[in-house]
Amino acid sequence: MRRVLSREEIEKIILTMPEEELLSIEDESAREIKYQEIINSGDRRAVVKLIKTIYLCQKNRKEQKKKPYAIDERFLKEAEKLLYDEFALVLNVKPNQVLPLIIKQIEYSKRRKANVCSRRLYNT
Repeated sequence: MRRVLSREEIEKIILTMPEEELLSIEDESAREIKYQEIINSGDRRAVVKLIKTIYLCQKNRKEQKKKPYAIDERFLKEAEKLLYDEFALVLNVKPNQVLPLIIKQIEYSKRRKANVCSRRLYNT
């Protein structure tokens, strides 16, 4: 059994989500092995990276009018359950409220960065 993260640790993970790099594994069987290793590791940052990678991959495939990979859908559900249940417990929200909370925080973070970039452009 792994240790439950503190509220501060979870908030830090959420704030750093936009900066997390994506996983890049072309081979499907290698991807499945890596995804399973991440789930089994319990490393929440790695799970965040996994969720972000799969989410953006699925979004890209949808834009190309392609179906998502079945393996990605399976691991996305598993990773979300693992992460969202813990986040919900610690943040005192329902599991179905975790994703909207994360998206809201990421969007807020993006707007702040965009404003900083805009000011830099105009102040040069």
